[in-house]
Amino acid sequence: MKRGSGVAVALAALAVLGTGLVPFATAGGTWTDSFSDPSMVRSSTGVRIGGGAVGLLPQSMSRQGLAFGLSQNLGGPSVVLHGGVYYLYYCQCGGPFSIAVATSPDMFNWTDRGVVIPPGFQGSNDSGGVVFQDVVVMGSTFHMWYSGIGSNGLYSILHATSPDGLNWTAAGTALSPEVVNGVAQNTYSPGALWNGTGYMMWYTTYDGSQTWIRLATSPNGVSWTRQGVVLAPQSPDETYGARQPSVVQGSSDLVMWYECVSSSDDFCRARSTDGRTWTREGVVLTPDASLPGESELIARPSALQTAPDEYRVWYGARGSLVGKIYSALTTDGYASPGSLTSVPIYLPANNTWLWLRAYKDEPPGTSISISVLDRATETPIPGYESTSASNLSLSGIDWQAHATIELRATLATTTFTSPHLLE
Repeated sequence: MKRGSGVAVALAALAVLGTGLVPFATAGGTWTDSFSDPSMVRSSTGVRIGGGAVGLLPQSMSRQGLAFGLSQNLGGPSVVLHGGVYYLYYCQCGGPFSIAVATSPDMFNWTDRGVVIPPGFQGSNDSGGVVFQDVVVMGSTFHMWYSGIGSNGLYSILHATSPDGLNWTAAGTALSPEVVNGVAQNTYSPGALWNGTGYMMWYTTYDGSQTWIRLATSPNGVSWTRQGVVLAPQSPDETYGARQPSVVQGSSDLVMWYECVSSSDDFCRARSTDGRTWTREGVVLTPDASLPGESELIARPSALQTAPDEYRVWYGARGSLVGKIYSALTTDGYASPGSLTSVPIYLPANNTWLWLRAYKDEPPGTSISISVLDRATETPIPGYESTSASNLSLSGIDWQAHATIELRATLATTTFTSPHLLE
């Protein structure tokens, strides 16, 4: 078997000679699930299946309710902590989009400070409005990268600086509209951080149908080098794309929260060790029809680490109420255990079971076990319960008693890492 088959079961053809069964010299075939075809999975819980792999779902986000609201539409929050003060930058979206700020000593009691960057702050490339900002504080200087709507209707990413987070000075264009196949695309919603040697900025491009998250790097926050796509549209959670990233340096790697868009706008999480190659971990928050303020839309997450392995994420939301800003808490790690069960695997006449192979990635502190179930009883066949082996002989299964089987994989972790069944 070539690598590229997540779980495979081999069958061997048999011929009947007298009263005995004699195997042919050639194999009768294989049943394979590469985790690219959802019809091969009968049921699952606590796992994400996509991109040819199976992993545990990240810990879900615990809604904390309304964080900040005014009488007008608000959205697009970003939060930064400096000098014991929290700065909540947001969009005043009731008219021409403007960026405003509120401050708080504790993340809960906010004082609105009003608009800090109005439309036209840097000229024609933001004359149509400003929105979707992110702020990094270096030393005593606040750096903001924000989305400007130009006189041509296209978004670009602009830069401004401030000594106090309240009074800002324009510092030029960071990224002009991305040109893909000769066509300029909207380029907006930056999420930036300082990695110790330079700035990294993840941002969104939109071609009128789908969105992509891309990466740019800079030694100084002024001149940027585009590094290309890091998250492209992908089924099932991101049919229409990934967008509006917020990236935080976690305990051991980078953690990204972002909008993932398919049948609804949800939040997903992904992880990376270098900021370029990301492992998607699935949906962590969705609109809630029972909540008037969050029933229709959640958008633009902004994460801040508030304790070891704990984060608060602010986001804009809308429902029957005017748009306001809400927050949720989440921890690093995964819901554990999780499992998935295959569809029934039928043994053709005059065949027998040969072997099972599973391709697994099990970092320290994680495990994947596989059980072979009898389809009729949906219970493990004796001797084939929760095996950790990647290669397992099935020759001990009585093919007459168990002509139809199912496979159940159980994934577990005691760390902040997920195991994976792989292509």
